[in-house]
Amino acid sequence: MDSEQRVRLAQLLGMLGSAHNGEIVNAARLAVRLIKGAGLDWHDVLSPDRVAVGAARVLLQENQQLRDENEHLRRQLEHASNRVPQTPASFHQPRSNGEKIETALAWTRWLSDWEREFVTISLVAPG
Repeated sequence: MDSEQRVRLAQLLGMLGSAHNGEIVNAARLAVRLIKGAGLDWHDVLSPDRVAVGAARVLLQENQQLRDENEHLRRQLEHASNRVPQTPASFHQPRSNGEKIETALAWTRWLSDWEREFVTISLVAPG
């Protein structure tokens, strides 16, 4: 039962003190309908243990979903890190523009975002 339903139930139960019998009966019927509509019975509503257990079940389920998602993301990260090209064993000074670009691409793990963008633009820029 969500918070709106609990507020509505409290309002209906408050009407049971009415001086008019018709209001009392109507409020009781509406309260029963509200509880049954939520898939509960009076025992569920009045038992604090059931509320706590239900909330705990929801939290455990959410926790398991987060653990599963975390494991999935960890595997994706591991897979992605295995695909990163190997860094050359040593650095040699490139001579031509083509060698400079190839060297920059080979060392891309250590380039800043600006440097990577510059190399990419250099690859497609004329001249």
